[in-house]
Amino acid sequence: MAAFPITRGGGVDRSGRRVASWRREGSLPRAAVAVLAAAACSFVLVLVALRLPVQVSMVCIGMMAAVILGSRTGIVALVVVLVPTLGLVRRLVSGGDSGSGQDPLLVLPSLLVLSVVFWSVFRPQAERRSRMPGALVLGTIVGAGLSFALSGQLGVEPLYYAAVLVLPLCLAYVISTGQLPDVWGTVRRLLPPLGFLVGTYGLFQFFVLPQWDRNWMRASGLTSIGAPEPLQVRLFGASESPGPYSLFIGTVVVLCLVQVVVETRVGKRLAWASLGAYLLLPLVLSGVRSALIGVAICALLLALIRARGFKRVLVVAFLAGGYYVLTSAIGRFGATSSILSADRYTDLSNDASLAARLDLLQYLREPWRYVLGNPAAPTMDNLFIDVLVRFGLIAAVCMVLLVGYVGVVAVRNLVSKQREDAALAAMFIAIATLFGPVFNSTFGILIGIIFGTVMASSKVLGAAADGSTSAGKAGSDERSLSG
Repeated sequence: MAAFPITRGGGVDRSGRRVASWRREGSLPRAAVAVLAAAACSFVLVLVALRLPVQVSMVCIGMMAAVILGSRTGIVALVVVLVPTLGLVRRLVSGGDSGSGQDPLLVLPSLLVLSVVFWSVFRPQAERRSRMPGALVLGTIVGAGLSFALSGQLGVEPLYYAAVLVLPLCLAYVISTGQLPDVWGTVRRLLPPLGFLVGTYGLFQFFVLPQWDRNWMRASGLTSIGAPEPLQVRLFGASESPGPYSLFIGTVVVLCLVQVVVETRVGKRLAWASLGAYLLLPLVLSGVRSALIGVAICALLLALIRARGFKRVLVVAFLAGGYYVLTSAIGRFGATSSILSADRYTDLSNDASLAARLDLLQYLREPWRYVLGNPAAPTMDNLFIDVLVRFGLIAAVCMVLLVGYVGVVAVRNLVSKQREDAALAAMFIAIATLFGPVFNSTFGILIGIIFGTVMASSKVLGAAADGSTSAGKAGSDERSLSG
């Protein structure tokens, strides 16, 4: 009896031809289900748009886009695009009249990150991993949870700030364990064009200041970002405030610096240097001195640790160019702008912002008073003190150890030429934590990606070290046997 081929659906084709089985392949049913699902979602969206505000409709569209993408890397890419642009989207949708109040669009990035974390947490972990990051992330979550449970502060704003702290840390953890595939390659390709677009919009904002940004400035009531007039505003770009805007631009500038050093082709090196120099102007016009300090320190570290020869000269020239941009901006706009006055950068004796940050040291004299935090407390201009006051001593200690751990691994990566771009970006963020609660915006998601990438690379370094150690032991064993 002749053997008949078995089809994928389990049937037998007695004519010898391959027969597609719709039961297993399901092309027709899948197409029908997709059409029905799209029709149902469209119907739901129409109802939502008719009954609820447009912001809720946009949140639904964003979640539908995540489902359509069907890829965790694609969802992360969508979130990265939202990080520097969500503030502008909110202002355009509301006409700038909503100020900084509760907006459903604020939760969209967090919902997307939550879906990625939930999708990844049940995946198998990489074989080699350090338990330190997971323990520190868990400690932060436990500290925040205890503060909420025992203080009874369950308002919308405290819960939101807890979510924008915890979710990026969870994202960093699933990246570090390998449960989420390596997304840094995709993110690294997105950041330079996003930085160019956001920086260009920032310059447009400074010289023109469109109406939706003026309305938002008036509605928000913020007095530290200047007056709602051209040439009188500290750039906040497409973000919510100058702080997150400068952190994003500063991160892209740091990535450009790394590429200037590691890139071997002269044309690409020139392109990276040009982009970094271009973004220095919106960074200066944001008026965030801590971001300028962070970029300068990272450039010095890159010159001392990684750059050699002529590349070190390029980094020093970049620093000199940054100083020239700063002094030129002060000379050009300082006479008419209180934001860009020379005293802001030179007169530290009358610096109210510096004095306020130094006053925060009083919280460190008796830290045991904050074993349990108050999630409804006002924000502090230091990440660790902010976490201490809001979420308690346990969460603050875990946060200090986590940032310190990432910083150590980042230095090791820079020395060993492992993921230098993510390493230097992590150093920039670690410096920024001393000057503000860097997680209190959508930029915290990008921090989670960078921290997770750096922590994941520690497995490679550990494996290399173990390999060299075992090789050395094997060599010594062979010598002892031959002796």
